[in-house]
Amino acid sequence: MTPTRSKSKDPEPPSPATNHALHEAKRFYTALGWPVGVDAHNHRVVLRTGEVLDALIMPYWLGALVSATLCTHMLYSPVCTDDDGRWWTFLTEKCPHSKTVVAPDLRHAKVHVVPHGAEVVLPHPHDESRWMKAAQPVHALPPWNSVVAVTRRILQQHR
Repeated sequence: MTPTRSKSKDPEPPSPATNHALHEAKRFYTALGWPVGVDAHNHRVVLRTGEVLDALIMPYWLGALVSATLCTHMLYSPVCTDDDGRWWTFLTEKCPHSKTVVAPDLRHAKVHVVPHGAEVVLPHPHDESRWMKAAQPVHALPPWNSVVAVTRRILQQHR
């Protein structure tokens, strides 16, 4: 008997309710001026980096400290998590440098830069389980350099 391969199925198209939620989220993020699109194949909203904003990803323990410190400096950064909350993604103003490079101390702490032109999966605007700090129209994104500086300062304090 020869083994047979099962053909992979195409994913199901989104239900009308899911489709509505995806487009509702896209409208919200587009109103913020963010370059977003709907990935209907995977039923998610994605944000393209490098055009008007950038993103830093870091472990949750560091993200919690960075977020709290940014707040004390009156800087508001939207922060979302992955599905299990282990990684936090900070959205910032566009990096002022043509290339987003991570310093060795940040790399050592597992801080990653989302490359220009890459996509970040965004939770629905009302998904409180994935937004540690939700995106809000009344708050501007923090400067890239400020988020990096705060992260580096925290790492120096925890050596």
